[in-house]
Amino acid sequence: MDQNQKQSRFPPAIFVSPTSFLNCSTMENVPPVREKGQHLSDIDIGKILGLAKAAMPQRKIASLMKTALHTIQNILATYLFEAFHGRNPRRNYPRKTSEREDRYILCALKQNDDLPLQDITNKIDLGISERTLQRRRSEAGLGSYIAVEKPGLSAENVGKRLEWAKQHKDWTIEDWKRVIWSDESSIWIGVNPSRQWVIRPPGKRSIRST
Repeated sequence: MDQNQKQSRFPPAIFVSPTSFLNCSTMENVPPVREKGQHLSDIDIGKILGLAKAAMPQRKIASLMKTALHTIQNILATYLFEAFHGRNPRRNYPRKTSEREDRYILCALKQNDDLPLQDITNKIDLGISERTLQRRRSEAGLGSYIAVEKPGLSAENVGKRLEWAKQHKDWTIEDWKRVIWSDESSIWIGVNPSRQWVIRPPGKRSIRST
């Protein structure tokens, strides 16, 4: 068999540049299996390194892989295409609270919805961190939101308060000592600069306590 017959048995080699490979329908139209928001697997990282090796822009890689641009930048700064063989397996941490403790935490969150998480963490005294309490709050579908302000005084209430003040303007200190004050509240002039955060489900309104 001569040299010409040997060459005819094999199809000619096809060389494709990285640019033409990336422009084909296989890369452009088929979405990745990974859903947005999921952790990147070793396969996803391999795809990212391969696309970057083929000179695809980082923004285009981020759009294709449904992840943030800074995530792509971190991967390219951490791993090399030629040396990447997979990451170490993730460590599984045991859950710090039991089901009974989770129910107790949920009750504490609802009963102390106007307290900061750090105060609730100290109050329940389960030996957990504020971060763990925050996770349990999120698992229960709760969040921290700014409480809405109470509506201002009506014209009728303003008139009644003014009339009461006029009636008692001549009271002496001894007269006021005979009064038992059942409630106390802060009074400020103008806009209250502080904000009160409350724990509640999304979409539910909570009135600011005074």
